[in-house]
Formats: sequence, structure tokens, C-alpha cells
Amino acid sequence: MYGKDSGSLKSYKTILSPIRGPNHVLEEYMQSMISVIIPTKNSGNTLQKLLYSLGRQTYRNFETIVFDNNSVDSTREIAEEMNSIVVNFGPERSAQRNKGAEIAKGEVLLFLESDMELTEHILEQCISGMSTSDALCIMEKVVAGDNYWAKARAFERDAYFGSLYFEAARCFRKMVFNKLGGYDAGLTGLEDMALQAKLIEGGYRIGWIDGAILHHEQDVGFSEYIKKRRLYGGTDKQFRDKFPEYWKRLQSPLLRSRVVLRHCARIGEPSTLKYIPPIMLMRSAEFIARRQ
Repeated sequence: MYGKDSGSLKSYKTILSPIRGPNHVLEEYMQSMISVIIPTKNSGNTLQKLLYSLGRQTYRNFETIVFDNNSVDSTREIAEEMNSIVVNFGPERSAQRNKGAEIAKGEVLLFLESDMELTEHILEQCISGMSTSDALCIMEKVVAGDNYWAKARAFERDAYFGSLYFEAARCFRKMVFNKLGGYDAGLTGLEDMALQAKLIEGGYRIGWIDGAILHHEQDVGFSEYIKKRRLYGGTDKQFRDKFPEYWKRLQSPLLRSRVVLRHCARIGEPSTLKYIPPIMLMRSAEFIARRQ
């Protein structure tokens, strides 16, 4: 079901296909609306940058829906001023995303985080990608400052692009998303991967887009990173019980090492090897923390 290789792009070329650059959009998809769904909670410091980047998109047939969980800062005001549909809804992002899919008018759903920023052709590439795919993974470039651990995490994130197990789709045909039941609100931190596992098990066509999303993550240190990952560990057993084969690969240090080393080889810079020890240390510490 999941294959025997490392989870790389070449291993799964029958269901994973590249969408490179601003492609020609087939006529039948030219009129498709994209519903951009953004969960928020006190996101006033980051939301404006995301909404500005949406305003610069080359593809214009989209709606923006902000699902806000009782923010006490300027989140709602910013969203309303920038012509977004604003809905007050919680309690967490899976429930917000699923509710967004319910009210969305678009045939295509794109789920974003409030601390992201889009390059200008992303929506165009999503529409183009949907001509041959059921769901799309989009390259994320982590922007996290000069912190040593943050730089290592950003390098690791880059390495996973094109890997079936460590990359999760965030753009879907609406009918596929609904058929799969949306995000599992009972999972914390692994809901994206659970939906990815359902896509793989169902044999859906997964494409990938190399037009980047910039992800402005907090510049956290090692201890803060582990604390956050420990919080996500509360529902690991549920995920493991539902997707045992996927879980084995997701937790495999050998598989992760192969993917990261392959990325180092692609770049061809010996200096990138310096990121391997902190990546392995973070993942080992996370493995222990999530079981406490």
C-alpha cells in the first residue's frame, strides 16, 4: 500500500506529479473558484502580510474566509478591512478548517496558516495543478531568523519537499476533501498527516507545487521546540492505531536521514552537513518527549 522505498518523488511518480512555475491553465478550470481558508487566534501581527500576498495573486477568482477563535487583538479588524469573510468559530484549527469547507463556494480549497505569505503565482499554480491532481503539496520556505535550531529546522523542512510521507497536501478538490471527511478534529498536530495518509490509502493523485509559501515561524530555541512537540504527542496513539504503516515511516529515523542526506547531495554544498546533527538531535528528543 505504501511502497518499499524512501518515500521520495521518484518512488511514487505514478501518483505524485510536479506542477512547475505558472502553468497554462486548462480552459475547463479557468472559471474555478478557490476558497482560501485561514484559521486564526490573536494573529494580528502576521495576518496582514498574508492577506496582502493574496491581493497580489495573478489568479483572481478566489474568496478568503478567516475563521477566528475569539481573538482579543486586531485580527478581525484586519481581516474585515481587507475584504475577507470573517466567521467567529472554534475551538481549534481542524474544526475551523472543516467549517470553512462547509461554507466555501469554491470547487478548490486552499488551507493556509496566518503566519504565511504567498509568492504571486501560487493560486494560478493551484488551479493548473487541479487539472491533473486531486490534492497538492506546496513548497514551504521556513523564515525563522538567525537562531541555530531554527535554521536547522528550516533546512529540514526544505529537505522534505517532494517526500510523500513528510509532506502534507494543503490544497484539495472540494469533493475529495469532503469524501475523506476533512481534518480529524480529534488529533493535535498530526491532522495534516492523517489526511495525507487517507489520500495515499485512497489512491488519489497528489501533485506538488514549487512556487513557494513563506512560513514566518517563531524563532524558537531547542527547549521551546520540544515543549511544543510534547503538546502534540497527546494524540499520537490515535494516529498510530488508525494509520500503523504510515506511522512507522513517519517515525523512521533511517527514512528521515535518507531524505535529508539526499537534499544535501542535491544542493552539493558540504557546509549543509552541519545541519544533520541538530536535526537528528531534535528528532530524537521529540521522539522521547512525545512519549512522556
